[in-house]
Amino acid sequence: MRPTRILLADDHPLIVEGFRNLLESQYEIVGAVTDGKALLEQAANLKPDLILLDITLPQLNGIDAARRIRNILPQTKLLFVTMHVNPAYLNEGLNAGGTGYVLKSSAREEILEAIETVLLGQVYITPSLVAKGFKAASRPVQ
Repeated sequence: MRPTRILLADDHPLIVEGFRNLLESQYEIVGAVTDGKALLEQAANLKPDLILLDITLPQLNGIDAARRIRNILPQTKLLFVTMHVNPAYLNEGLNAGGTGYVLKSSAREEILEAIETVLLGQVYITPSLVAKGFKAASRPVQ
């Protein structure tokens, strides 16, 4: 069985390197990009199983990129990893096809739990947002 293939998208090199270090022992990191246009290009070329993406990306934001990726790669899971706690971002991310939403301030265990949950076909929302009442509508993940 081949390892899960993950593409990383964040405009901060330190964040990308941190995710790479956290994940490379369990998953295959197929690439890393720093802007939304590169994300679209690499997603189409690499066809990852999962994309970890930020909302705030240069050239094309993560939400708009997610909408486009959802159209070309409907089976790819999209996990937003962001600093935005605003429920509008959460809702937009999920409406754009996101299968999860976790905060960058989360502990490494939560990031890993979010990845596993999303890979199992379930929606993951960081508990601190759920606790504030920002619950995703029940919907099947595609």
